[in-house]
Amino acid sequence: MKWYIDRLEELKNTKPVYSVCGDDCAVCPRYLAKTDEELHATAEFWYRAGWRDHVVTNDEIRCTGCGCRPSCSFMLLPCTREHHVSWCKECSEFECEKVKDTFVRSAAKMEQCRQACESEEEFQMFVRAFYEKEKNMRTVPMRIGVIVASSQASKGSLLYDIVRQEVPDAQVMRFGCYMDAYLCDGQKALPNDSRKYSYIEISVLVGLLLGSGAVDLVVTGCSSGQGMMLACNNMPGVLCGYIPTPMDAYLFAQINDGNCVSVPLGEEYTWSGKKNLEKTIKKLFSEPFGQGYPKSEAERKLNDTKLLKDIRKKSQISLIELLDSLDPELIRNVLTKKDVIEYILKNGKEKTLLAWIDKKLSEEK
Repeated sequence: MKWYIDRLEELKNTKPVYSVCGDDCAVCPRYLAKTDEELHATAEFWYRAGWRDHVVTNDEIRCTGCGCRPSCSFMLLPCTREHHVSWCKECSEFECEKVKDTFVRSAAKMEQCRQACESEEEFQMFVRAFYEKEKNMRTVPMRIGVIVASSQASKGSLLYDIVRQEVPDAQVMRFGCYMDAYLCDGQKALPNDSRKYSYIEISVLVGLLLGSGAVDLVVTGCSSGQGMMLACNNMPGVLCGYIPTPMDAYLFAQINDGNCVSVPLGEEYTWSGKKNLEKTIKKLFSEPFGQGYPKSEAERKLNDTKLLKDIRKKSQISLIELLDSLDPELIRNVLTKKDVIEYILKNGKEKTLLAWIDKKLSEEK
């Protein structure tokens, strides 16, 4: 595909964006195609590569993100939802027969894909996109976002450093707020980072980070931890727990299996306060989420959690419906948080939400 080949040099430097099945969306033509011509060329390639039995329409070939689909060809997406995990690697049954079948079925089309490519260089990019599933699924790190409101900016570095320390295998991103013009890794902060963000605005950003699929879990907090927890739980798709102690953290991870946690940061973090926070974060990630507790009642607990999430989902409107109903000034303020918004636009998977953000940004220009 000429349009894809023209972008190969650019794509070589892109950071990976992994799907549940281990594909790298960052270099996938379906994910990248925008115009009608690009979509049609992609549909023709999918036919030549044996991934479709005919040239499908542009609407069918267009990627709308894994989360927008009721199923997937390998049936891994519904399986992860059933097991309450973000990635197969987090599941106690990994590597199951379904995962092994994914590797076999994917590899079976590899040679036909090679024949459909116009050059070895193009094929190698397809290898990165689709034929490194086994490596990616075994090594894909959890993506954790750390973000606090301006009122607790002085604790942002502490929280970020502890998460990185206690979860060394994760990809941990800090999104502020910041006390000065520099990030903790020495990278210059964006100019707008001096702006003050309330915990309400941060909770909307948490909803965007999780709703877009840009991160798997958010660690946040406020003075008491309670306000941020309540605000985050107003966001569709966010299940936030209040974790002031190690045991609260462990029970939330094992029983409630949420995707966001809020810690109290208003305490004077003397030696004992810091130690408690370290132990709390360590206990949160001590085992894969969603295993149930106590073990003797794990099945009942997991069934209750599944029912809770189902009721909660049915009782909520969609994230975009909520965003459209909010005060436009609040949305404008939220969208000025450039480090979060730029990360979402680059790494998010839910294209409907990404398009909504793009539209709102365009309206402000």
